[in-house]
Amino acid sequence: MLAKSAALPPPVVTPDIDALDIPIIDNKTNVGQTTVTTGIDAAPIGGGGEGGTGTAGTGLADPEVDAAPMLSPEKMPEPMNSMQGWTKFLQNTIRYPGVASSNGISGKVIVSFIVEKDGQLTNFKLERGQGYGLDEEAIRVLKLAKPWKPGMQNGRPVRVKLTLPIAFMLEEN
Repeated sequence: MLAKSAALPPPVVTPDIDALDIPIIDNKTNVGQTTVTTGIDAAPIGGGGEGGTGTAGTGLADPEVDAAPMLSPEKMPEPMNSMQGWTKFLQNTIRYPGVASSNGISGKVIVSFIVEKDGQLTNFKLERGQGYGLDEEAIRVLKLAKPWKPGMQNGRPVRVKLTLPIAFMLEEN
């Protein structure tokens, strides 16, 4: 079985996973190793005076820090280097897993993640998988992604949950 290399359309990140043109990843893609550190700096939750009286703060969490991610803010998050750059990143980074290729496995993997206020991608979750290493490869690549431009609501950055389908396809010759 040989994979067909084809130009991929730009991926579309949207909460509606059924209305998408999905990028197709072939099994000839190779990538070098890259390490990207992600994380969120947590804000302190109130303070405390001497003796634990709590006079220096309310003791309540900051609602901005703990806010649930939005699904459709006024301005959606986007990759720093455009959707064309995002497509190129996917093409250059995703490796078709050998076990999937040798077993003739192809299909769509759907993952969700949160674009934090600082643009970092976090909370990767497999929504629908195919197995055979395809699921792990999709999440591995998202963890390597550089920060995005965050979503905006009322002129302020907000946390946004996105869903991304990635299609892995083999073509028989």
